[in-house]
Amino acid sequence: MDIVLIGSGGRGLTTQAIVSGSAPIGFTSSALIISAAANGADTVIVMGVTNTLAYDIWASPSIKSPPDLKRKTFGIATYGGPSHNTTLLALRHFGLDEKRDEINLRVIGSASARVQALVAGAIDATVVDSPLAGPLRTKNFTRLGNFQELGHSQAMR
Repeated sequence: MDIVLIGSGGRGLTTQAIVSGSAPIGFTSSALIISAAANGADTVIVMGVTNTLAYDIWASPSIKSPPDLKRKTFGIATYGGPSHNTTLLALRHFGLDEKRDEINLRVIGSASARVQALVAGAIDATVVDSPLAGPLRTKNFTRLGNFQELGHSQAMR
């Protein structure tokens, strides 16, 4: 067996390699495999590492509460991927609607790229795994919650 690192950064490159037959198996997001199967690809999930959403919801220091997200820009990795779906769940949990509340979604890429974009002011909010949020904690960014705390711990509800 050859182990190959495919740094997809939210673009689903591992899933694309599996669907194209370039890789017979891969370690990737279940959401991407499910999306591929829903669109006709012959994919199977063999094992899941976790069944919870561990994302924290972070926003710029000027945003103090969820209603402040109206007319702001939320960074995601890619449309249809875990960060996009999690963002939509977060907005719904907070009683917000992407269209009604004029919340823009901007494709940024990987979680580390989204943290950098938030620090640089290119986006107003994003979801990231807690271990990647170090720079946000030390620079007074607003943590709006964690999915486990908000009662949305199951990834596929």
